[in-house]
Amino acid sequence: MSKWDFMFDGRLEVVGTLDDGQLAGIPGKRGVVLLAAGEAPIQLITAANIRQRVKTRLDEPADDQLKKSADLRKITTSVSWKLSGGPFEADLCLLEIARAIWPDKYAGQINWKAPWFVHLDPGEKYPRFRRSRTLPGGAIRSFGPFIRGSDAEGFVTALSDAFRLCRDHRCLSNAPHAQRCSYGQMNRCLPLCDGTIDIDRYLRAIDDAAEFASGRRDVLAGSLREEMKQAAGELAFERAAAIKARLARLDEFEKPAFKYVRPVEEFKFLVVQPGGGRRSLRVFAINGGSIPAAARLKYPFPVSSDDVSDKYAGGELDALIEQMKTISASAPRIDDASALRMGLVSRYLFSGPKRRGLIVRWFDSMAPGWLAARIQAVASDLNLSTVTRKEPKRESGGS
Repeated sequence: MSKWDFMFDGRLEVVGTLDDGQLAGIPGKRGVVLLAAGEAPIQLITAANIRQRVKTRLDEPADDQLKKSADLRKITTSVSWKLSGGPFEADLCLLEIARAIWPDKYAGQINWKAPWFVHLDPGEKYPRFRRSRTLPGGAIRSFGPFIRGSDAEGFVTALSDAFRLCRDHRCLSNAPHAQRCSYGQMNRCLPLCDGTIDIDRYLRAIDDAAEFASGRRDVLAGSLREEMKQAAGELAFERAAAIKARLARLDEFEKPAFKYVRPVEEFKFLVVQPGGGRRSLRVFAINGGSIPAAARLKYPFPVSSDDVSDKYAGGELDALIEQMKTISASAPRIDDASALRMGLVSRYLFSGPKRRGLIVRWFDSMAPGWLAARIQAVASDLNLSTVTRKEPKRESGGS
């Protein structure tokens, strides 16, 4: 017995060399595996097939492998496992178990990191967009997520180009009496440094950029098209060309790396994963860095009505959505692992369909029928049965 047993579904005491008879007691299913020597944990890993992963780990190593790592056969005295329905659940279990076993160094046991965000501090004299992996909170506005720091930096650069924001903040230290930098000389930034525009005009541009980063992008594109049309009509071709270049820069925001960028307050998703069989699902409600226990759903969903708008109303999906409304309305739990949970969700947002399952951004008007249709559309990726299931007809009363 170990103090971590409560976190696992099963445990096998390894007697001598692990043979086929002992291996038969380990499930051949997806999950998390802990190899231990007495009370000392050795290795915590995820596995698509727990039995096969343990066999591989405890097989006799080749001579060249022994030079690189210890022979786990000689030191492993127990194998513990936690079953999971899909890869997301396995990774989440890995994180939470590692955090319990190694509270001071659990981050080194997982193979992903916190996502990147772009921050804006409105309280600065000259606000600017910066990238960071931390979430400072307070009045600072944050946008993301980004998987790579280079993507976050590219987003800042694209915002600066689209809204003509200052690219060299050293110039602003002497504003409004500084000389224009090369960007200003090329008319690629608003000349706040030399006093051509005032601070209020510049702060409005910062606010517009923040609104654009929040996902409200159509207004700017329409406004720029009108400006370009007016400039062309006035034969101001140089100005029209500059506006056209800004419009072209907006295409940068359609890159896959920017697909999920929103204010951090909108980091709310439903992650739908396999439930361990062809007729079950597990759904994780994401609210920032908080991920409550998964909801379990049976599949296919019973049809309660011929009316598409409410055909799934009153069932498991309806209860799930009501639960998410409650979770979404509450403040997310903040702890030392919040950023890594967000990193895990971000990692799956950019994964392939088989691994990702289904991830949808939460919105308050989400209907059971809408969610059911999205799940059914990816049923094969979730390894689900496609046979529909109807509720039995109710017998009418009377003789």
